[in-house]
Amino acid sequence: MRKAGISCLTQAESNVSSRKSTDIFVIKKSVFYYKKEKNEEDDKSQEELDLLVEQFQHGGFCTMHHRLQNLGFGWNHKQVYRIYKSMDLRNKRKKRLPKREKEPLLRPVNLNLTCSMNFIHDAPECGKSMRSSNIIDHFNRRNFEYHYWCEFPSTKAVSQLE
Repeated sequence: MRKAGISCLTQAESNVSSRKSTDIFVIKKSVFYYKKEKNEEDDKSQEELDLLVEQFQHGGFCTMHHRLQNLGFGWNHKQVYRIYKSMDLRNKRKKRLPKREKEPLLRPVNLNLTCSMNFIHDAPECGKSMRSSNIIDHFNRRNFEYHYWCEFPSTKAVSQLE
């Protein structure tokens, strides 16, 4: 962005020098004139990555880097990752589940067809543990049975269900 602004200022139409325009945009002169050199190693590693991607489409970066090492290429993982990113090979594996369609709950037609059981645990200030058990009928949303005990062993829960 800054380089584009500097190049606009230094064109023949304006009387601003490149030194003054780099000062305006607070950028070093060396950064403005920097040109990246083309690296033959990058081209070769990109070709090899292309070949590997054709063979192993679902492999990620680590898999590709290890395969390149096994083939005898001693490239640094940072160089391979830079090329991997530039080729836009990042593979998103996790796919979201489609949103489920919400269906209305079915209401029972008669009493005692469906019911829910709920266990609640509470401890008042005195510190004594209190447990309660509710059985609610779905037809009229009222308590079918309600039990409140200080001790609520499993035998009582089973007898309540029977």
